[in-house]
Amino acid sequence: MAKQAKQKARKTAGSRAKPAKARSSAALHRGISGGLDFIGAAFFALVIITLMFMLNALITWVRRDVNVVFSDLGTSITDALIIRRDASDGIGR
Repeated sequence: MAKQAKQKARKTAGSRAKPAKARSSAALHRGISGGLDFIGAAFFALVIITLMFMLNALITWVRRDVNVVFSDLGTSITDALIIRRDASDGIGR
């Protein structure tokens, strides 16, 4: 009876323990997965930084361009609304 109990204990202990090949394969997959996660996070951090630089360049460009666009528009409106003295002097006399 003791011999059967020992054999049964060996069978159950053996079924719980993973073979060495399966353990190393799982560790390899976890290592590769972790490495790819790190590379992906670093890549997308660079993408985000690049997009922030591009947004900053766009905002700077718009600020400079707005002054040029509205100065021409302001000149046109001023020329259309303001009557010059030399043109109005001859009309009223």
